[in-house]
Amino acid sequence: MTTVAEQEVGPKIADSRMTALQFARIRNPQGIRLELVQGELSVSPSPRPRHIRATKVLLVLLENYVQEKGLGEMFVDLDTTLGPWDVRCPDLLFVPRDRVARMNPDAAATHADARLVVEVVSPGSVKVDREEKFTEYAAVGIPYYWIVDPGQRVAEGYELAEGAYRLAASASGAGNFSALPFPELQIALQRLWWD
Repeated sequence: MTTVAEQEVGPKIADSRMTALQFARIRNPQGIRLELVQGELSVSPSPRPRHIRATKVLLVLLENYVQEKGLGEMFVDLDTTLGPWDVRCPDLLFVPRDRVARMNPDAAATHADARLVVEVVSPGSVKVDREEKFTEYAAVGIPYYWIVDPGQRVAEGYELAEGAYRLAASASGAGNFSALPFPELQIALQRLWWD
């Protein structure tokens, strides 16, 4: 028989790892981004202007396109549950219209909601974005992953194939970037960069 406390936080665990249910009850301190990785809190500072600019411009471009076509919703910094011990917070997340209707507007998204995740690389997030999240997003079956690196002025689009991401599109500098799930959208990368 479970106690009331166990019912509130989920199943009793033999170690001190935090569950995604427990993580959902935490309020992020201002200026700090929290994620849950294998039951452990991961803390990173708020992004800097170069990162914010690229994220903001990309959000506007994607949001306008998605809304114009009636494809679904774009979200920024939305906690996304990948499993019982893992909650990531992608910079941008695209959820198709049919999944939006099933989402709880007061809860985190789930990996099943996500069709595309976009991470904008900061100097301190290279390993996390290019290795850890790269593997985690693929493992839960998110079909498309874009990595945008303002420091290197590069955008890459990955597609899930046989359980792993493969590079399907890339552009750099002042080039145009286009990738699934929005193959008709041409993104002028120069608009994303700080200078």
